[in-house]
Amino acid sequence: MGTVQNDPKVYTNFSGFPEKSEALDNNLHTLYQSDAQRDMLWFLRLNSAYEIKWILVSIRGGSYELHITTTATSIVNGATLCKEFSLSGIRQHQTAIECNRAMLGDTIIIKKTDEGSLRLFEIYPIVCPPNHYGPSCARCRKKCQSCDSITGICTQCPPSFYGQECQYSCPQHCLGLICDQTTGICNGCQYGFKGLRCELRTQTNTPFLYCHHSCVTCNRDLQVCMICFQRLETDICRYTCREICSGESACLGYQENCSRQDNDKKGSNSSETYLPIIVILFHFD
Repeated sequence: MGTVQNDPKVYTNFSGFPEKSEALDNNLHTLYQSDAQRDMLWFLRLNSAYEIKWILVSIRGGSYELHITTTATSIVNGATLCKEFSLSGIRQHQTAIECNRAMLGDTIIIKKTDEGSLRLFEIYPIVCPPNHYGPSCARCRKKCQSCDSITGICTQCPPSFYGQECQYSCPQHCLGLICDQTTGICNGCQYGFKGLRCELRTQTNTPFLYCHHSCVTCNRDLQVCMICFQRLETDICRYTCREICSGESACLGYQENCSRQDNDKKGSNSSETYLPIIVILFHFD
């Protein structure tokens, strides 16, 4: 059985019609027992919404439904089915029930669907602490800086790594060795390289196909610093006038000019305010 969070700070109130607390006392020998009739239910309201995939139950054998909902919806009619399950015999079972999918909610409902009393010993969601995941709340993989609490897939990798387990190094010609941590696509290329992963060599005078957001030399012969506002797949760098025409600087282009007082000119192929091959006045000797 996995590590679970049976912490009063996780839940605020509960009801068994009438209200009972034996199913939340962390004691497997005490239980809540309903009246002997069909379709009896019991609900646990949490102090906030959690993403729930597994629910620990200690309960007598029978047929049941688990539902998850939020306080904004009806306790019964607005609930989403987590799982239907059956446990054999009349003995006590302790098991982690896996929902059909992960669901966000702040209320857990258990409903008995066959004849007889609802005999519930314990119930609470498996809520893992940060950097842990799964029904046993295992630690995130070593290379992950953080991971998804349900799947364990890395959500943040160290610099220069990518992949579901941060197991791959970014391509060697990525600018700054920085790449998308899911796809491995470079955010920018070193001079002389192009392509999604900067795997292709360029001509000496060919501008970068992928300009990084920081200052990069897009043309070695002109020795100008060109700044792009996003990754581009064209042969020229484009960016909005208002991004480059600010402060005390004026921005000059080969086909159009832009200054702090005149920044509304448009590039020929864009509905935004763009200038083709704009040169920011940072020159290198």
